[in-house]
Amino acid sequence: MKLLYKFKISVLTLIAIFVLHGCEDILEEPVQSQFASSNLLSTKNGLESVLADAYARNGNIARTRNIVKREEMTADILWQTGGGENGTAAPLIGFRWDPSSRLEAFCWIEYWQMIRDANIIIESIENVSDFASDQDKSQLFAEAKFLRVWAYYQLWNQYGPLPIRKSQSDPLEIARPTQEEFYTFVETELLAVIPDLPDPGDEPAYGRVHSGGAQALLCKWYLNTLQWQKCANVAQDIISSNEFELFPDYYDLFALKNEHNSEFILVKAKLANQGNKNNLLATTLPWGYKEGLDGGLEGVVNEKWANYASQYRLYDEFYYSFDENDDRRKRILTKYINTSGDIVNLLTDYSDATRALK
Repeated sequence: MKLLYKFKISVLTLIAIFVLHGCEDILEEPVQSQFASSNLLSTKNGLESVLADAYARNGNIARTRNIVKREEMTADILWQTGGGENGTAAPLIGFRWDPSSRLEAFCWIEYWQMIRDANIIIESIENVSDFASDQDKSQLFAEAKFLRVWAYYQLWNQYGPLPIRKSQSDPLEIARPTQEEFYTFVETELLAVIPDLPDPGDEPAYGRVHSGGAQALLCKWYLNTLQWQKCANVAQDIISSNEFELFPDYYDLFALKNEHNSEFILVKAKLANQGNKNNLLATTLPWGYKEGLDGGLEGVVNEKWANYASQYRLYDEFYYSFDENDDRRKRILTKYINTSGDIVNLLTDYSDATRALK
């Protein structure tokens, strides 16, 4: 019986081996489509998909929070308590970070990915033949170059001059340029793209750069590099274009109904969908926030927003630096109802605890 049993097992094993070997062909699925440089980068739509990725890198919502941390926690505006984030916020607040510190506030990889995307477009655009016109081609080329220099500007704002990488085939290691070389690069790139970008309002979609946005970045570049007369000249060009104007009501400037207005020149557009999250809101809402009583949150009830242990808090001295009739002060949250139904006054119940949503 044992011999017969072993014989049956051996036969079944051999059958299984042959069957499985014969079924290998059904596992080889035909490739219906495939993204590769030979097809993705050979059409305008392909290049625009790479461009969209560059915009997405630039508009990453987490980067917005990092800008707030880096620029306001190192000033006399904002501080932070609670949660695991305190481990990286404390060195910022106390000016105690060093090269070994891991600080979310300092961005790096997304901007270099943005530069990579721009370089891919710049190097591939001559191989694309389905542009509607030469102007259409020049516009996309200018847009890619602008995104590259915008990424460099944001990196420079954190690290100073960085290696200038204009091609995917550049050496892996590039020497850091002098300040003069980097300044010349940024200015030259911005001046070159402005004529080829669409006029304000003619851009293909809201959030894509137009000539006014490039002028605004150039103006800011001149301002932050102390080139006063050049800054004044570009600012006057923007004013004289009559494309933009100050919004008449600061308090309502940040209302959802006014998210597209003539004061915004260079924007980072974001979609309000499930795939996006706003960590800044979760760290700005005070403890147990249920319903706002001022600061632009009057009647706004928290039904499902996250409310982190990490708390971003304004210094009282900063709050009181505004006149009581100043519209900017009216946008700061000082009172709310918590989840227990109690009214909380952040000015009297706590110190240095008011919140800025805008």
